[in-house]
Amino acid sequence: MPFKDKQAKSEHNKAYKANNSELLTIQRIIRLKQKTITKTTYDKIKSFVEDESFWENVKVRKSLQERTMEATQNAVPSQPPIVEKQPTHKSPTVSSKKEYPVQLAKDFVANLEVEGTRDTYKSRINVLIKLLCKEKDDFMCIYKEKSIEIIKKKYKNPDQYLNFMLYMIDNVEEIKKRVPNKLVVQLRKEAVITKAKSDANTIRKNEKRAKNTDYNTEYINMINKDTSVLNDMEKLIRSFYINGIYDKAKKLKMIPRNYLFDVKLINNLRQNDKINNFYIARSGTLVINDFKTKKKYDPIMYSINPNVKEMVSQNIKKDPREYLFRQNKRNDFNKIISKSLGTGIDDYRRILKAHHQNEYSLEYIADVMRNSPTAGKISY
Repeated sequence: MPFKDKQAKSEHNKAYKANNSELLTIQRIIRLKQKTITKTTYDKIKSFVEDESFWENVKVRKSLQERTMEATQNAVPSQPPIVEKQPTHKSPTVSSKKEYPVQLAKDFVANLEVEGTRDTYKSRINVLIKLLCKEKDDFMCIYKEKSIEIIKKKYKNPDQYLNFMLYMIDNVEEIKKRVPNKLVVQLRKEAVITKAKSDANTIRKNEKRAKNTDYNTEYINMINKDTSVLNDMEKLIRSFYINGIYDKAKKLKMIPRNYLFDVKLINNLRQNDKINNFYIARSGTLVINDFKTKKKYDPIMYSINPNVKEMVSQNIKKDPREYLFRQNKRNDFNKIISKSLGTGIDDYRRILKAHHQNEYSLEYIADVMRNSPTAGKISY
């Protein structure tokens, strides 16, 4: 980004640090390989950490007040003769049963908030049980010492399976108390090592892709795709992803994922529940509350450009309905996006990012993609 003078650059850097304080703190912790952080730092960054494996290497230090209270509670009353007693370590109560039914693990996963996570974790349960277990009804059969090596030999990116195993340990008490601590430590170590290798491979792959891809040609091909084979709904979706991402002033407002799969039609902003996604046909206002990084970013809300607004209005008039693109499942909507654009959602985002990087700053593009500026190196 060009600056008028040194003062303008200094002010920009100061504002950037202030607006991205949490992300910069996370980057510093990773860079310095910090093992512990204060409770204040934890409260500051906890909502901004996207990769849960971050917490596997970072522990939260107890405050001086908490340590003092613990010391006071554990202290032995002064009585003659004075005898110092070592605090007794109490192991967690372990159920006499070693088994944990696979169905209970599936039930836990089925209740997770995000549909994509539910589907992914359900698949990982099935994959791990098939790969590691003779007894198909016991979820604990995946937690064996040999499991780690088997997974590493089977998959190029084993970290996603190891991290899933850790996720279940960390979030299901009945699983946690059945897994030996030695295996938990080994899982955490291997998850970090394999994740670092996986990220390095992804970065190399993305750098090679960027070097070998003419994104200008890819953009032209996407824009000029033959639409004669598309139905009206597919054309509308295409129009939204190509032109509806700009506001009335033709400014780029988002480079979306598949946020639009369940956008509900409402009459005014008073009906915005700040949870779901909405479109107000009368004003052409799009409201996106539910997206992958919603804990980190504010909702997306803007008035789409008039041409797309008119196209939407005519389509709704012809085909009255409750949802902008009818109600779809996320994975089904991905397929419709691919057909409508001629490319998948991830490549679509890469193409748009490359197309606009000379027009907007890295920070702005990260914002409209709802990514951190550093995430692009690995993700895109």
